[in-house]
Amino acid sequence: MELQGDWEPGVMSALTTSKTLDSNTGWFPFPTVPGGAGAPTTLLGGGDGFSCTSGATAACPEFLKYVDSTPVQEKLVGAGVGLPANPAAAPALTSPTLKQILSYSHASPYIQNYFDIAFPTNVGQAVDNAVADFFAGQGSPATIIQTVNQAASTS
Repeated sequence: MELQGDWEPGVMSALTTSKTLDSNTGWFPFPTVPGGAGAPTTLLGGGDGFSCTSGATAACPEFLKYVDSTPVQEKLVGAGVGLPANPAAAPALTSPTLKQILSYSHASPYIQNYFDIAFPTNVGQAVDNAVADFFAGQGSPATIIQTVNQAASTS
């Protein structure tokens, strides 16, 4: 089992010669934890949205209109890189797993952004680096917390 996002099939298919990756990839909601306060329908994600900063030039919203247009979203969905930000492009999804994720996400009352993008850039990068170090055997849960707290204290 691997805990990843809707972006992973598109990324992994480029890294393998397997022609059955999509049929061997599935999705299920994270199991509830006895006594946990969270709602089982709440999601952690964030690969299907775009924004401009308040200081952006007029080119930013024009670019976002283009990126969010149905033809562009259909191309992105067709390339298997994730879920469409534009609901009109949803019919272009061919992966049963991504269709299931899209359906579940539309029914979710709340989606928490991935922590590495929800935090300021330096804190998010600290999350990514500390977790990568942990998976490489060069850290612990405590060092992840310490690294992220240190980055947050300098924000």
